[in-house]
Amino acid sequence: MTDLSKYELIKSSGSAPLSVCIAAKNDGHDAVSHIRILRAVFGLTLEEAKRVSVEADTGRTLDSQQRSLIDDVVRVLDEDFGSDRKQPRDQ
Repeated sequence: MTDLSKYELIKSSGSAPLSVCIAAKNDGHDAVSHIRILRAVFGLTLEEAKRVSVEADTGRTLDSQQRSLIDDVVRVLDEDFGSDRKQPRDQ
C-alpha cells in the first residue's frame, strides 16, 4: 500500500480531496490509486472518490464528463449510421 503520510499532511493543512488527488496524480499514481488514497485519507465513499478522481483527471465534474461521452457516442453513431438511424425501443 502507498505511504499516505504525504497525503494526510496535505489534508491536515486544510486542503480538499481534489488537492490530494492532484498531488497523487503528480506523484505518478494511477486512477485506481487516487481512489484508494482518497478513501483512506478522507473516508470517502467509492462514488465520492470517483467523482474527485474524474475531476482531477479531466478538470470536469463526473456528470459533465459522462454527458460529453454521451454526446461523443451520438456523434459517432450519426457519422457511421446517419441521423435517421432507428432509436432503440424502451424495454
